[in-house]
Amino acid sequence: MYIDKQGLYYKHSEPIIKLDPITKDFEQMRFNFTDISPISNIPQSEVRKFYKAYGTLAKLIYDPSYRINFRLKPGTMLLVDNWRLIHGRTSYTGNRYLCGCFVGRSDFLSRLRVLGLLPKDFAVEFNKPT
Repeated sequence: MYIDKQGLYYKHSEPIIKLDPITKDFEQMRFNFTDISPISNIPQSEVRKFYKAYGTLAKLIYDPSYRINFRLKPGTMLLVDNWRLIHGRTSYTGNRYLCGCFVGRSDFLSRLRVLGLLPKDFAVEFNKPT
């Protein structure tokens, strides 16, 4: 839930792991300790099991063996597929300027098709061997 400065109330619910409704392929991951709402869409009897699984997922996500750390140089741009990559920042000292920008997935893929960088009939297929 989010209430903005104009008093607008936002509410949104999505699964943590989202699968394609047709192919059942992995489509999106949502994980953010500061962005999880109270669990109200599963039976009370399942809540303990949910939090146990959520804790296991958190341990995997924060396991250093699955992490890639690197330092960006001034002027470097990093483009991240927010649906496919869990990302974050570590602590720092000194000054830094960070600018975020979000582009809708369908808008991005459409632009790539229009520019001829993707075939017009290209469908995003994940988990397929290359």
